[in-house]
Amino acid sequence: MEVKTSALAKQLAFLGYEKTTLVETEGQWSQRGDIIDVFPVAGELPVRLDLFGDELEHIREFDPTTQRSLDRTDRLTLTPTGFGPIIRSQLEHCDRLEEFLTPEEMEQFQTGGVVEGLRRLLSLAFEQPASLVDYLPDNTIVVIDEPAVAEAMGDRWYEPVDEHWQTLSPQMPAIHRRFADNQVSLAAFRLIQTTEIHEAGQDTLNLASRPLGAIPQQFGKLAELIRAERDRHFMTWIISAQPSRSVALLQEHDCPAQFIPNPRDFLAIEKLQNQRIPAAVKYSGLAEVEGFILPTFRTVLVSDREFFGQHNLATPTYVRKRRRAASKQVDPNKLEPGDYVVHRNHGVGKFLKLEGFTLNGQTREYLVLQYADGTLRVAADQLGSLSRFRAVGDQPPTLNKMSGTAWEKTKSKVKKAIKKVAVDLLKLYANRAQQQGFLPRRYALAAGNGGFFPLPTHPRSA
Repeated sequence: MEVKTSALAKQLAFLGYEKTTLVETEGQWSQRGDIIDVFPVAGELPVRLDLFGDELEHIREFDPTTQRSLDRTDRLTLTPTGFGPIIRSQLEHCDRLEEFLTPEEMEQFQTGGVVEGLRRLLSLAFEQPASLVDYLPDNTIVVIDEPAVAEAMGDRWYEPVDEHWQTLSPQMPAIHRRFADNQVSLAAFRLIQTTEIHEAGQDTLNLASRPLGAIPQQFGKLAELIRAERDRHFMTWIISAQPSRSVALLQEHDCPAQFIPNPRDFLAIEKLQNQRIPAAVKYSGLAEVEGFILPTFRTVLVSDREFFGQHNLATPTYVRKRRRAASKQVDPNKLEPGDYVVHRNHGVGKFLKLEGFTLNGQTREYLVLQYADGTLRVAADQLGSLSRFRAVGDQPPTLNKMSGTAWEKTKSKVKKAIKKVAVDLLKLYANRAQQQGFLPRRYALAAGNGGFFPLPTHPRSA
């Protein structure tokens, strides 16, 4: 396959790729003689093009940390690093472009140069820009969590954007919409709205639950609680790593229960439901389970925590879950503006402030975090997804993008590195286990005492 390096360089520049001496992150490329390295923004690893003149010999992935070549690949897909190249291709047919660009920008645009900030002209390039909703399959179920809060937050974003749009001259077509307008576009899908505050009305379902309040190892009181719920026509489920033992403990305290070995035996389960007898199934150990009562569905769930005070008994050698290190926990009262935190899903962000938001007379505090492409608000009572950032040097960290893939790729690389270390350790210990030991000539085994004693050195063997 023939590859013109000059044409490829122009194409990479048009797509927004930055030329560097060493490719380390997405959106970079470099050239060293007949070797061209490119890190596609849509790829997990960078690729290396080995050329012989203008002839492409092969394509290999390589490790950006060590720069060592890895496996071969038969294709390379390059996507733009941003919206600029896509918008630019559409603006070439726009008649009003001169109204929105300065003479210098217009000259740069006509000569094929890169014009910064073309994203602001999105409404000129497309009459109706696509959104995430346009890519959803027809059978998608859309869930809106706290619609009242979402609408309030959406309006807080809409108002300053609309005020800025009103001041534009000349004015561009508006593409910003209110939350209510976005809900109209979701009418074609099955919609579920969830809220913590129950609002009586049509088509609403209260999923509020309450804890069992059982004390571990108090099997008599637990059996009494289950009997009370049974009298209220509630169905009890027991999820346990030791279902037979759990059933026997309840039966000892006059609470009939039955273990269902096959959880897909629906006829047996239905029979127990009709008789209001607790059904026990074996716990797979894939997630932590805690008992609760769900009044709406008249359902009671009992787990090993209520029986034995442990979250997980699925493995024979139970190991308690280690507490998170206190130094990694985020305390809102100790955070200072400018401190860096790490979000489980979005990566490194910077703490700006703690602000309150009132809805229906209830005030809730949120941590405002700054990211490279916007701000994120995290409820102060839901800090399980945050941890403190630990610096390894004096340089401040680079903020991640909430809409980017760099953080997910970083986590993937770390997982692969940990897996590689684990495999190397297993190989090391396996090799050690297979090695044969030997006894030096200067020592002999004293069978009577089971120890090693040095032999006198013979002059000929010295």
